[in-house]
Amino acid sequence: LLSVTAGLIYSAEHIVNPDIPDYFTALYFTLTTLTTVGFGDISPVTTAGRWIVGGSILVGSVVIPAQAAALVEALLDREGEKQDNGAESSLMDDRIRAMKGDSNGGEILSLSIQSRMDRLEGKVEDTNMRLDQVLAILEARVALEDKEEEDLDLGT
Repeated sequence: LLSVTAGLIYSAEHIVNPDIPDYFTALYFTLTTLTTVGFGDISPVTTAGRWIVGGSILVGSVVIPAQAAALVEALLDREGEKQDNGAESSLMDDRIRAMKGDSNGGEILSLSIQSRMDRLEGKVEDTNMRLDQVLAILEARVALEDKEEEDLDLGT
């Protein structure tokens, strides 16, 4: 977004706007505009330049939050994977203790397996609930489409 907008601004403004003599100045202007700093030292003078700035602001207000949300989601997924790996490592340690004949090893292993099973059951229940919601939405849409089709058939 930044590079494309800077190129468009440069193309639209460099001939008539002495404040934008090169691409790097257009890049500086675009960066200050998209980050909402807007020092005011440079502004577009052509109609095309103004349209480009307006469009880039609108696109940036959608794209940047979406990318930030995707980044946060990826970081949360990674953290969840680390926790799952930690639980697997702990389960492995418990298995080793049980095999070595540790007196509490079998009991610890049993509790670890039960804890893991409980977490998995919770995830399965969440997934089933979401699937039920999606199914209900789809059924409602199909019923609505059937009704609309019947109404059209009756109207002709």
